[in-house]
Amino acid sequence: MQKKLFLKNGIIMASSALAIRILAMYFRIWLSDKIGAEGIGICQLITSVYAFFALICTSGLSVTVTRLAGDKNEKGKFPNFPFANSNFVFNSKCKSKINPKIISKIKF
Repeated sequence: MQKKLFLKNGIIMASSALAIRILAMYFRIWLSDKIGAEGIGICQLITSVYAFFALICTSGLSVTVTRLAGDKNEKGKFPNFPFANSNFVFNSKCKSKINPKIISKIKF
C-alpha cells in the first residue's frame, strides 16, 4: 500500500514539475519576444543582484534569534521565555512589525 502511494505521489510530483518547466519555457520565449535580448539581459542582471541581497538578508536570521534567546534563557536573564516565544506573533498586515506592547512586557 505504501509503495503504491509513494509511486503515485512521485508520478504526480514529476509530472507537475515537468509541466511547470514547459510553461516556464514558453513564458521565457514570450518574454524575449516582448522585451528583446537586451531586456532579458537586464532582467538576468537584476535577478542575480536581487537573489544575492535576499540571501544576505535572510541567511541565519532565525537561527541567530533562536540562539540568542536560548542563551539568555539558559543564563536566567530571560525568565518569561515561554511567554515571549508564544506571543511573538507577527502582524498579518506587516509581517516584520512586532507588537510593541508585547516587547515592553519582556524583561531582558
